[in-house]
Amino acid sequence: MHWWGLLLTYVSPSSEDASNPILGNFLEFLAMICLAYYSVSLKRLALRYSPLTLIALQGFSGTLFFAPFLFLLVCLKYIVLMRF
Repeated sequence: MHWWGLLLTYVSPSSEDASNPILGNFLEFLAMICLAYYSVSLKRLALRYSPLTLIALQGFSGTLFFAPFLFLLVCLKYIVLMRF
């Protein structure tokens, strides 16, 4: 049955909603691989560290990763408002 999904991916035409269905399905597949790796690694880390420590580290690393994007968004909004 999974072959039908692959076949539909290759023969489906590009549309306004999905301009590149092959790329979208590949990125979805890549996301599932990352999720599997995350699940296995978190299960192993849970044996060594407490759940509270793992949650705190995830929150801190997420903050470090997304903070520059927030700063960029605020700066761009300020620049756009100053032009008008």
